[in-house]
Amino acid sequence: MLTPTWLGGLGLIKTILVIGLIIWAYFLHNWIWSAGIIAFAFLGTTIVDIISPLPSYRQCFQIIKKSLKNDIHSRMDNLKKVELLKLLTEVEQIEKENLWK
Repeated sequence: MLTPTWLGGLGLIKTILVIGLIIWAYFLHNWIWSAGIIAFAFLGTTIVDIISPLPSYRQCFQIIKKSLKNDIHSRMDNLKKVELLKLLTEVEQIEKENLWK
């Protein structure tokens, strides 16, 4: 259930909430409060990204590649090995090109 897509959804919700908070602070107080919230949001997300127990995209790719390599070594059927090697190559290509960002 914990997939990069799900984590991306959390990031979208966070972004929408921060934008709403910035607009609310601007209308309720002034632009200084909005600037303070923007600074806090950047600092807060940096701290959460460092401390977060959720796996990062890099960690997810490492888990996927390790699992595929283990499956490749444990398979006796050459056809399955070829399919798994193709999949591993695609995963490494996506990771290299940063298509997941």
